[in-house]
Amino acid sequence: MRRNIFGSRMCLGILVLTLFVAIPRGWTATVTVGSTGTYATIADAVNDYGTWGNGSGDTISLDSTETHTITNKVNFTFGLSGDETFTLTSDSGAANAVILHATSADGAMRFGTAGTWNLTNLSFIPAMGVDFNG
Repeated sequence: MRRNIFGSRMCLGILVLTLFVAIPRGWTATVTVGSTGTYATIADAVNDYGTWGNGSGDTISLDSTETHTITNKVNFTFGLSGDETFTLTSDSGAANAVILHATSADGAMRFGTAGTWNLTNLSFIPAMGVDFNG
């Protein structure tokens, strides 16, 4: 009796392809920001979020040996849903380890209204003449 190996290989190929399409990009993702990180600036990581993030438990980890400047608006407005989380934190885990410094009145971070946004171990320094009100 002749065995049809073409059919079984085709079924296996379809199964593998289906798994690649059906499985999300990842359960959580973490990228680092700093001179030796995945991205040089917070804005670069946020603007490229569609490439590395999946909206569920993702993290941007900031190099705690550097001051991170915010020169223009950084919009963390990618689509989190109500039960999804996103974290912006220090790579060292130490309290107030990372300094975020706005260098102008345009240096702002805006966050989406859905989901949970965790900002941990960060110190914020506003630009001269700018405060955190409003």
